[in-house]
Amino acid sequence: MDGILVVVGVGGMFLLLIAPHEAGHFAFAKLFGVRVIEFSIGAGARLWSTTRGGTLYAIRALPIMGYVRMGGMEGGDFEDANGFHHKAAWQRLVILAAGPAANFAVAMVLYTGLMLSQVNGDPPVSRPATGC
Repeated sequence: MDGILVVVGVGGMFLLLIAPHEAGHFAFAKLFGVRVIEFSIGAGARLWSTTRGGTLYAIRALPIMGYVRMGGMEGGDFEDANGFHHKAAWQRLVILAAGPAANFAVAMVLYTGLMLSQVNGDPPVSRPATGC
C-alpha cells in the first residue's frame, strides 16, 4: 500500500509542476494566435483525449513530462501562417517564457499559503515586562 501512495504522490507532484508549466505555454500561444496542434500532460499511451477547436487535449499514462505541440515548431514546418515561426520574436519569447513563469507563480502561491498557515509560537504579551 505504501508503494502505491508513493507512486500516486510522485505522480501528483509531477502533475503539479508539469500542468501549469504547459498551460503557460498553451495560454500565450493561443493568445497570440499560434495554431496549437496538441496539449498533452504525460508520456506514453493515451489514457484520455478530446479534440476541441482543432487542438487535441490528452492525458497520457506516465506523468513524467508534458508538451504543447504548435504549428511551425517542427523542422521544415515554416509554411503554416499561424505557426510559431511566423510570430514576432517578442511573442515567441513570451510563449517560451510563459512555462517557467507559470511554475514561478505556482511556487509563490504555495509559499504564500504555507507562510499564511504558520502559527506563531510566541505567546501573546499581556503586560509589559518590568524591572531588569
